[in-house]
Amino acid sequence: MQASAIDSEIFRDIFSTQPMRKIFSDEARVQYYLDVEAALAKAQVKLDIIPQKACDEIVRNCDAAKFDFQELKK
Repeated sequence: MQASAIDSEIFRDIFSTQPMRKIFSDEARVQYYLDVEAALAKAQVKLDIIPQKACDEIVRNCDAAKFDFQELKK
């Protein structure tokens, strides 16, 4: 059962488009958060707040595809 018009197969395109839903998807949102974390780590290296090795590790792991979204939901 659908929870909202956006979830509805029949009505969803009245309120949104596939490209717009992709922009606001859970996967995209998590990736945006991770992009901010990676940018913060890079800035912290430039300011000598964290070592390059830590930055490299953070950036290496800032990929939403590496995360279990069911685990994030919990």
